[in-house]
Amino acid sequence: MENENKEIYRVVINQKIVDITFDEADKIKIECRKSITIKTNHNQDCCENVYADTSVMKYYKERIIGKEITNLVIKSVEDMGFLLCFEESYGYGEKVFVPCYNEQNGYYEDNLELIISVDGVKTKIDISNLVEDHID
Repeated sequence: MENENKEIYRVVINQKIVDITFDEADKIKIECRKSITIKTNHNQDCCENVYADTSVMKYYKERIIGKEITNLVIKSVEDMGFLLCFEESYGYGEKVFVPCYNEQNGYYEDNLELIISVDGVKTKIDISNLVEDHID
């Protein structure tokens, strides 16, 4: 596939990762000298649930904390989610797949927005095409 794992965002870090926190509200916070927050936004209606499952960070967190990361790259995974690529020197490092879901009956919106904040500067990216649909 031509668009598979296309880079959609990159930030130079060149710092050691001190901590990574995440919550059930689709938010990941990466602590280093820079303040980096990654979250998703969807205006939920009553009978839908469109979200990124950030809880997967629990499986990778300890492998990333304490490492010197050169870049954080976010790549698309069409109809499935996105990859957080924590690059170390020469591009090697940890990759974390964050699945995105759309659970509804087909009547509601399926848009999902990725909001990345680096030291207070926000970037918004439409990732609606990265969401796996579960429509009844």
